[in-house]
Amino acid sequence: METIKIAVLGAGNIGSAVTRGLAVHKHASVTLWNRSQKRLDKFGNCNGTVTTCDLKAAVTGAKYIFICVEGPAVIPVLDDCVRYVVPEETIIVSCAASVTLAQLREAAPDFAIARLLPNIAAAIGESANLFCSSLMTPEQEKELIELCKASGPVLELPEEQFAVGMVLSSCGIAYAARYIRACMSGGVALGLTASQAARLAAEALRGTAALLEADGAHPEQLIDSVCTPGGVTVAGLNAMEERGFSPAIVHGMLTAAKKV
Repeated sequence: METIKIAVLGAGNIGSAVTRGLAVHKHASVTLWNRSQKRLDKFGNCNGTVTTCDLKAAVTGAKYIFICVEGPAVIPVLDDCVRYVVPEETIIVSCAASVTLAQLREAAPDFAIARLLPNIAAAIGESANLFCSSLMTPEQEKELIELCKASGPVLELPEEQFAVGMVLSSCGIAYAARYIRACMSGGVALGLTASQAARLAAEALRGTAALLEADGAHPEQLIDSVCTPGGVTVAGLNAMEERGFSPAIVHGMLTAAKKV
């Protein structure tokens, strides 16, 4: 397989994470572009990734252009890009949450286009990536999805479900981190150090995810398996539910979805 040149535009949190994820792919050559050198300096070095403030140099010859700038900047950056590339050789991939395929097609009507919504765990190959596309052949989709798997699993969703998916896959990082933060407070109150509590809570989340993926079981089945009658776990769960644990999560997700 020949080396695939990739340009990642934007060295913010998502752009940096996507770059680090893609850079581990053995057939990828990644160039990270940013308007300011300051963010590129902060990014540092990564598996031979090239950094530049020269947009033309970044995108020329690139098979895939990942646009990882803030929503309002996506179309202006795309307008600049299409001056240096041709539709037959380049595929546009937007990582912006708020820019639709229709808007991208209007700016680049002749290009194959995809939307990829990663999260910051892309930097360590553990992102939950949402994917949809327009004007891509099955072969192009297959190659791009395989490429993106370097940053984590890829879930194909209809674009109309992206808002809901993002609440779980992207916002979910913050929700899970808040749970761990709460566990730290509880652990300290019970006599552990904050770092001990954080480690135990994180490992419990990691183990839970692994069990659910391995068995394909419903979460309630897993809950039942660790809740002995009159035991410690069920007492804790009941107390959490009395304080609105599950309703608070659902309410937060519904509120977040309205903002997308």
